[in-house]
Amino acid sequence: MRELIIMGDQLVRHPYPRFEGRTAPHATLGELRVLLDESRGVPGRRRCLTALEWIRVGADSVQETLLRLALIRAGLPEPELQVPAKPQSLVAAR
Repeated sequence: MRELIIMGDQLVRHPYPRFEGRTAPHATLGELRVLLDESRGVPGRRRCLTALEWIRVGADSVQETLLRLALIRAGLPEPELQVPAKPQSLVAAR
């Protein structure tokens, strides 16, 4: 299951055109859902449907996906992904 989620995160993540030469993800969550809807009777479909519920746009690396899943397994809230860091707001809060 973990490997399916990792692969799914990589398929739907936003690319970095400067480094990858593409501007669109390999697939969207909707496209993955349609593919699975059209794959009735295919072995592994149920596992993929379960994994689809855990796939998130914004996990840019395998390690980021693994950390997110570990935090959830530990009972912590699911973290937000790709939250911009704004150091100036931290200074103002002191």
